[in-house]
Amino acid sequence: AAGSLAGPSRRRRGRKRRPQVIGDVMPVVAKEFLGSKAAVLTRREPWIVLAAALVTPLALKKKLDALRIISACSLACCAGITVLIFTIAVQSPAQWDDDAGVALVSFNMQTLQNLPVFIFAYTCQQNIFAVNNEIRRPTRARVDKVIVTSIVSALCVYLVVGNAGYQTFGVDVKSDVLENYASTPTISVARVGVAILVGSSFPLQCHPSRMCIFSLLDQAKGPRPEGDETDAAPTRNVEHVAVTAIFIVAALMIALSVKSLGLVLSFVGATGSTTISYILPGGIYYTVGPPGVRRYLAFIQFCLGLVIMPSALAVIFMGN
Repeated sequence: AAGSLAGPSRRRRGRKRRPQVIGDVMPVVAKEFLGSKAAVLTRREPWIVLAAALVTPLALKKKLDALRIISACSLACCAGITVLIFTIAVQSPAQWDDDAGVALVSFNMQTLQNLPVFIFAYTCQQNIFAVNNEIRRPTRARVDKVIVTSIVSALCVYLVVGNAGYQTFGVDVKSDVLENYASTPTISVARVGVAILVGSSFPLQCHPSRMCIFSLLDQAKGPRPEGDETDAAPTRNVEHVAVTAIFIVAALMIALSVKSLGLVLSFVGATGSTTISYILPGGIYYTVGPPGVRRYLAFIQFCLGLVIMPSALAVIFMGN
C-alpha cells in the first residue's frame, strides 16, 4: 500500500490502516458494477465465505509447485496494478499543494509505528525450505538467485507503487492507494486483482505453517519403534486435512469478526515477522555458522531483532 511504503498520511495513520482484504474489496466492486441490484453482494460476509471456499482446494496442495499457476496469476495482477498506478502518476498532475507538507525524507513517530509493516512486507523466509526442496538442481547459486530475485522484485514494486501514490496524492495518500482514486471500471478491475493477490497468498503461507505443525507432531510422537513397517501415509493424510481445516476455519472466524486488520498486521510484523526475519536467522547462524565476518553480522542481526521487537510493540501500544 502506498501510504505505508511511501510517506506520512494526514488522513489515515498507521493504526487505522485497512489493508485490502477480500471482504473489503469485493463489496466495493459489486456496488460499482451492480449497484443496488444485489444488496447481499455489497456485504463483506458472503465474499469472505466464498473466498474461504475457493482457497481451500489450493491450501490442501502438498507442494508449492502445485501453486505455480495461481502464483503466476497473482504476479500478473501485481504487475498490472503497478503499471496502472505508475501510468496514472505520470499522466495526471499532482493533486496536492506545494505547502501540503510533502517531504523527500520523513522520520517521526509514525515512521516507527509503520516499521512492523515494512518488516512484514519482506517476510518470506518461511518458504525457503520448501523452495530448496522443490527447486530443480538446488545448488547454492540457484537458491541465492531465487532469494535475490524475490527480494529485489518486491522492492521494485514497493518503490514504484509507493512513490507513484505519494507523488500523486502527497500526504493525503491513504494506506490503500486505490481508495484515493475515483471509482471507475479500471480501478474496480484493479481491486479484483488485489483480491486475487490476497487470496493466493493464503495457501503459500499455509504450507510452511502446516509443515511446522507436522514437525511438532512428529516430535511429540517420538521415533517409530524398530520393525514397525506400517504405512504412515494414511495418518499423515488425515493430519494434513485436519490441520488445513483448522487454519481455514480460524482464518475465516477472524476475517468475519475483525473489520480492520491494520493493528493485527502491526503486531504480526513486530512479533512473528521480526522473529522470522531477524532473531531466528541471526541467532541460528551465530550458533552453528563457521567463524568469520558473517558470524558477527548474524549476531548484529540477532541483537537488532531483540531491539526492534519490544520497541515496535511499545510504539504500537503508545499509538493506540
